[in-house]
Amino acid sequence: MFKALERLTGITARLQNYQVRSLTVGKEAQGEALIEIGVGNQNYHGRAASTDIIEASARAYLKALNKAALARDTSPKLHAQHETGIQ
Repeated sequence: MFKALERLTGITARLQNYQVRSLTVGKEAQGEALIEIGVGNQNYHGRAASTDIIEASARAYLKALNKAALARDTSPKLHAQHETGIQ
């Protein structure tokens, strides 16, 4: 599932940490997934909860990928003229 999300977003990540914990008890118990991924030299975190832990895991991973995409898209870009000093 994580690789499918990476293909959809075009971001390759390394899973650094994956935790699942129970938030509630009972038949319709909520579980929470906590994800940490590495993209390049940065780490990003995602967290999601659901009664379906697979769904929570996918949502948490997608949240972390979205943070990585946002950081990539908002980072300052160098233009060729600035890199070479030519104006």
